[in-house]
Amino acid sequence: MMKAYEQGGSIRELQSERFQVRIKGPDGRYYPLGVTYPTRSAARLALAAEVRRRERAYEDGTPWTPPQAHTAQARQRHKTLGEYADHILASRILKPSTRTDYAKLRKRLTGLENLPVDAITPDVINSWWDKRNKNQPRTNAKTYILLRSILNDAVRDPAFRLQTNPCQIPGASRTKPAPKAPAATLDEITTISNALPPHWQLIPLLAVWCAPRWSELAALRRRDIQLEPTLQMTISRAVQRSHGRWIIDTPKTAAGVRTIAIPPHLRPTIEDHLNTHAKPGPDGLLFTSDMGTYIHEASFYRHWNKARCAAGRPDLRFHDLRGTGATWAGEAGLGLRDLMYRLGHSTPDASLVYLRRSAEADQRVAQALSNRAGSRKNGSIPGELPELLAGLTQDQATTLLRLAKALNSG
Repeated sequence: MMKAYEQGGSIRELQSERFQVRIKGPDGRYYPLGVTYPTRSAARLALAAEVRRRERAYEDGTPWTPPQAHTAQARQRHKTLGEYADHILASRILKPSTRTDYAKLRKRLTGLENLPVDAITPDVINSWWDKRNKNQPRTNAKTYILLRSILNDAVRDPAFRLQTNPCQIPGASRTKPAPKAPAATLDEITTISNALPPHWQLIPLLAVWCAPRWSELAALRRRDIQLEPTLQMTISRAVQRSHGRWIIDTPKTAAGVRTIAIPPHLRPTIEDHLNTHAKPGPDGLLFTSDMGTYIHEASFYRHWNKARCAAGRPDLRFHDLRGTGATWAGEAGLGLRDLMYRLGHSTPDASLVYLRRSAEADQRVAQALSNRAGSRKNGSIPGELPELLAGLTQDQATTLLRLAKALNSG
């Protein structure tokens, strides 16, 4: 059959219509990888991976071993899925928070971790999946996604004979969205803030009016608050507690590094907080625990639980304030691109997830639709902006109507 020479090796189509890969060794000989691939593109990926392994050996000054000998060594190193999973996760570049989450999910591979990687089939995966706790759908889906990604690496690894990923359960990586708490009202936010200890009362106000993540809010310093010429907040760090120590890192995504405007009505509260509660110096923490260190989320939640109950909102999680902030910003006419920037998101879908149902917006739009119906009945020009929205620009009015539609459909 036809053979094509590629950079660093060759790919040959066999009579079985599968593809054989050979890599050119330092002695000029061509060494087969020992497995075949269903498509030419898959074969090219395997060849590229083997070329990178050869180049790393050159760079490290270590002897290069032919693929089949390397495969035998790899099988010895990674006999089981558990060992291979640990190897893969350790080799990935991950944020500390992600690594912690993956470590928790890794523990849920019980029933698979002691099996040889090559022995894992779709039937094995199905049997393991059937034994999952059906009361934890979101955790199950996250575990399945991680397992599938690990086995994707195993499919590409010539150390194993997997031809396709055995994770083939339809819908296993998807779950029904968790019910979203309705957006908080201004009165509820005020009650919650007043019910917290004085040095934390600014936290829910910034959380709802600026919509940062908790990890970003807890990492704020004095230098991150700009009072003049305009009131702004710069978000460039995030903090998380991991394995008994504080980890300071960049925000969750590249888009998370941002400078956002703070509503001017918060100026007196912020100035009072800076004068009374924030740690001194440019790098002084804006919010601290009773011990003067970063706030542990669990410690804050002990007070948060009492505060939200005082507001009559025991269903309101702290993270829901971010959704309330996104909803308020959308109702104020903020476009989707600007909303993405304010929330620190790189995709529109990520921002839309945070929109919450707002009873006030629903009533406003219902009245606007009624006004439009009355205008049509009176012979007004179709498409004219409703009287209720006349104070907004066309873009703002369109955004408000689209927002209400999204909230009602969600």
